Amino acid sequence: MQKQTVDKRVIPKDKGCFQCSRRRIVCDKGEPACRKCLKKGIECSGLQRIRFTEGFLGRSKGRNTSIDPNQCRIVAQSSDHACVKIRWKSDKKVKKRERFERQSDPNTGTNESQSHAQGALAGNELSPQIDAPEPSGRQDLADITVLTVQPWIPLLSSEARMLFSYFSNVVAPAMVVLDTLPNGYREFILPMAVEDDILRRAVGVVASQRLSHERPDLRGAAETGRAALISRLRRESLCGSADRVFSKFTWATLIVLLVGETVTGNADYTFLANMLISLSENSKAKNENSEVVKFLQAQTNMFTLLGSPLLGEDKGLLAITGLFQTWPDFLSYKELPIASNDRQVMENVRQSFACACSIYIHRVTSKDPGLDAISLEADDVAQYDRIQMLVQHLSQIPPEAPGAHAFVWVCFVAAAESNDLLQRDFFVDYMCNIYARTGFENIPGAIQILHRIWEGKLNRRWTQCLPDLSKVLIM
Repeated sequence: MQKQTVDKRVIPKDKGCFQCSRRRIVCDKGEPACRKCLKKGIECSGLQRIRFTEGFLGRSKGRNTSIDPNQCRIVAQSSDHACVKIRWKSDKKVKKRERFERQSDPNTGTNESQSHAQGALAGNELSPQIDAPEPSGRQDLADITVLTVQPWIPLLSSEARMLFSYFSNVVAPAMVVLDTLPNGYREFILPMAVEDDILRRAVGVVASQRLSHERPDLRGAAETGRAALISRLRRESLCGSADRVFSKFTWATLIVLLVGETVTGNADYTFLANMLISLSENSKAKNENSEVVKFLQAQTNMFTLLGSPLLGEDKGLLAITGLFQTWPDFLSYKELPIASNDRQVMENVRQSFACACSIYIHRVTSKDPGLDAISLEADDVAQYDRIQMLVQHLSQIPPEAPGAHAFVWVCFVAAAESNDLLQRDFFVDYMCNIYARTGFENIPGAIQILHRIWEGKLNRRWTQCLPDLSKVLIM
């Protein structure tokens, strides 16, 4: 009688998830999470029983040893190879199931080194290494890509995303001449704000300041946040590191806060303007030939050109004569098609700014007490012609047209110089229409300053009196 053979192979027991084993209950082996863990409201490891605890190893030689994520690297195979499986280099134990399958399968060799085709990665003992099946043929080194662990970027809250969206849709278009061109506030400032906490808060503060027109409940929080940011910038400028003070993130933060000064019409813009000019001249990022730095420098030139005349005649004359010959990039239109309407708009904008700068320079450098009456009369006629030419330029661009919101400073300079009532009314109406469009509170403040200039009680040139009269950033 033939003796019947008995298969003595032992089937490994599946213990279920780690959480049920630890609680000493029977796991229902559900996937991806068992029902008992779901009912208890705890995280289930699944049948793979893989667990990690805050960067520490619970067993093996690396017990209670912290894992530095910056030293971890992952080798990614090309899509033609099989999915890889990660194991720890310090884990020398082989699972019973894997050893049993290798011994019982006649097609599988017993050489353990063949099951670990990939070597351990360079690094400390706790760095992960990759096991993958041996591909057919020789593996090309070009198929292997080394990926480094990138710095962690915090997720934005729903409120922060709302403020970012409002800044992108409402504030950013008002700070460039044409929003059809690449808008650096949207393409550079917002991505930088995701990485830097101070810049992220500055964007949120400016968006809240503008949004407070529709939601007055945000005004208090916006002013508190603005005061905290300015206090922090003052403190860092005195005792902060040079790398932080002169970084491009601080540079961008000052620009965003100055945008907020135009939104609210606050009187405390001189500190921010002087700090921006000083930082732009000493920043290490100035030597970088990147699009971000070019945008930051262009916006700095804009604030310098339009803000310096408000700080004094000498600063205004120096800034305008220095930037008047080499126009800043915020008025550049090289990328626009030659026959396009946008190019014509930009050309009118440049001519209008050139005319306004000529009016300011002529007022600062003329009206010498030593001039005779004939010279003074000829000077007034020349100024009238310049102002009338500016009226013709602005008449070609209605206040609601694209690019018209950039003429606030132009209208202010021309209206302050003009003695003609029709010209004054034209410029004031133009500014009021811009205010109805943008809602920036610096425009009503500029109109109040014009009325004080027109009262005729000034004993000096209006360009000399601007530091005393102007408490808002007019632009």
